[in-house]
Amino acid sequence: MTISHRRTPLDLIPVASQGLDLRHTLMPQAPRASTPTEVLAGLVDRVTFHNEEDGFCVLRVKARGQRDLITVLGHAAMIWAGEFVQASGTWVNYRTHGVQFRASFLKATAPTMVEGIEKYLGPA
Repeated sequence: MTISHRRTPLDLIPVASQGLDLRHTLMPQAPRASTPTEVLAGLVDRVTFHNEEDGFCVLRVKARGQRDLITVLGHAAMIWAGEFVQASGTWVNYRTHGVQFRASFLKATAPTMVEGIEKYLGPA
């Protein structure tokens, strides 16, 4: 029995069966279920990490409708604690870091509420 482990351009997977020449027996891979995009909005409590070169950032956000701070992963040219963020993306669960929100879109605006302004103007 021969099993080919090479990937094809159509992302097909081999089907195994005893006594069958498998070089041309392929079955299309099942389509992956898409994760629904969600919207998240809230106040940036802390900028845990920000890469100035590519904009990647890890934020702790006090989101509407959430009791605890949410970890948000995304990209922003500039971001500060106290800013209001709107993000769309998906929830992911990392074995080492737990549940986080991976933003495919992230928009930050200057704070307008007292709590945000205090964080924004406070020590960096």
